Amino acid sequence: MLRDMDALDKGFQETVKKSDEKCNAELESLQKFILGTRHFVRNYLFGTDKKKKLNDLFCWCLIRSVEECGSIIFLVRNGLYRNAFDSIRHMLESTIQALYLDSNYTGVNNIFLSRPDPNIFVKIAILTEVEDKRDYRVQRLINVLSIGYKDRIRRIYKELSQMVHPSHKQIEKTMESITKPEEKLAKPVDCKEIEVIFKSLVNVYDVLLFLFFTLYPEDQKTLIEEKDFISFVKESGFFLTPKILKV
Repeated sequence: MLRDMDALDKGFQETVKKSDEKCNAELESLQKFILGTRHFVRNYLFGTDKKKKLNDLFCWCLIRSVEECGSIIFLVRNGLYRNAFDSIRHMLESTIQALYLDSNYTGVNNIFLSRPDPNIFVKIAILTEVEDKRDYRVQRLINVLSIGYKDRIRRIYKELSQMVHPSHKQIEKTMESITKPEEKLAKPVDCKEIEVIFKSLVNVYDVLLFLFFTLYPEDQKTLIEEKDFISFVKESGFFLTPKILKV
């Protein structure tokens, strides 16, 4: 058993080494983008109406996205591409669910806690109960939310789902890999796949920022004056965010 674990560990170490050597440019682009998202969350997320935002699940999902982006770097360097796509999809999925709950349960405190403001912990309790139920699946929620560019958001989610669910080719690769000797347990490195992961993350974060400015229009005026943020938006090649900010 220990021998198997050592072989697996050695395989991952070899994958990380190959990733850093062969796909350095792709990894640097991914890391630079992730640093930009972290800068946004840390410096601009609570620029206005902090009290309301602290009670919005949507904002907590944006905070959580910083941690998820860190895990995506780890997964990519270790050749765990499907897992990386899954993390990106979950980022979009949880944010859409959170936005739906924020939009439809603004008075849950009056039912449960008799407090004057919405309570974030009640929303979390609701989310725990409903997040796996059919009525709260992302495609349906996108349809009922009052947001623009629904077709594009649905398409991004659909493409991520196709990446996550194994195709016949992926299953064949898995069957092939289990026949390899221990010294060949390193995951194959694919720089083009890393590029696709990077573009998928950019698309999802574009949606997240678009929803942020839709939900908090007052932040549009503030952030349009921030040169480093606008540079980040333009350099990232976002589609939706420039439209709502008109930059």
